[in-house]
Amino acid sequence: MTLENNNNNNNTLNEKIVRQVEFYLSDTNMARDKFLRELSGKDTDGWMPISTIASFSRMKLLSEDVGVIAGALKEAGSNVFQVDESGEMIKRKHPLPESQDLMPRSVYVKGFPKESQLDDLLTFFKPYAGVEAVRMRRFPKSKDFKGSVFVEFASESDAKAFLDFDALMFNNQALIKMSKMAYLESKNRENVKPDLNAEFEKLATEYTRGCLVKLTGVPANQPHQSLKKEINDIFPVEIAFVEQQTDGTAYVRLKEPKGEELVEALKEKEVKINDSLIAASKPSDEEEAKYYRNLAAVMISKRSTGKYTSGSKKNRNQREVVVKNEKKREADSNDEVDSESSKQVKIEDVVPEGEDDEE
Repeated sequence: MTLENNNNNNNTLNEKIVRQVEFYLSDTNMARDKFLRELSGKDTDGWMPISTIASFSRMKLLSEDVGVIAGALKEAGSNVFQVDESGEMIKRKHPLPESQDLMPRSVYVKGFPKESQLDDLLTFFKPYAGVEAVRMRRFPKSKDFKGSVFVEFASESDAKAFLDFDALMFNNQALIKMSKMAYLESKNRENVKPDLNAEFEKLATEYTRGCLVKLTGVPANQPHQSLKKEINDIFPVEIAFVEQQTDGTAYVRLKEPKGEELVEALKEKEVKINDSLIAASKPSDEEEAKYYRNLAAVMISKRSTGKYTSGSKKNRNQREVVVKNEKKREADSNDEVDSESSKQVKIEDVVPEGEDDEE
């Protein structure tokens, strides 16, 4: 092997090492990877031993020499991480955002050959700005690649720019692309009876404005009844439903259009739950429309399978928006996170449950 070829091989290896570590420490993966979050939390400045990251299964596939890995990272000049002077510790350059709403910056792409490898896909998406993760979708039983991926971008604008490209080709094969939300909505429509589509549109669009209030700062797993009581102690109003999300946000749906009055009342008096200050606001028109569209999708899906009736208290308490359902399905079944606790090898692969009919 010539010196030039050897240098080229080293450069390629270094690029793969840097790319893999940038994925590990990206916003999207850190939000999913409990082990890495806890590891970075052990140091006040977020420093982590490179030797620990080098022990991950996929890193070992690249190199089992910690010195080689550390050298590649130290010379990387990455926008995602930095290495200390000793070359033994690494940390993210920026704090992890408090909220990780991946849906607006995620896209669905279909049409790749079933024999495609992850490196092939990463190379294909590399020229596009802001690509943070490429998640291969697999059949639940066989784990065979479906030929489609979810791609997560650094921002919603990066995702929109990608979708604006006129045509995408992979090995002379035209690819189909759409936002992840559009894909989920299309799959949801496929799963409901035809006569329910009209009802879906009606539920999604013919709602009473002014009934929705957005709360932030709500403690995790806060009982809905206690939250309702806190609200009614300040402003007596009939509450139809409370939907709490994992980032401290909660949507309160009222039976009457008194949302603005409730927001003003909550602003006038400081509300604290478990020392957490609760802030109230009126959702934007876009947020409100998205909420009711997701709610309609869940209601129709439940009705189509006979699992939901509007008068059932049990099922009212089980409602979740499409976005939350999809996140749970991925969290329950994906194997892209190479955490120390799981030692998974298949980085950036997703095997959602119940989707083994996808081509």
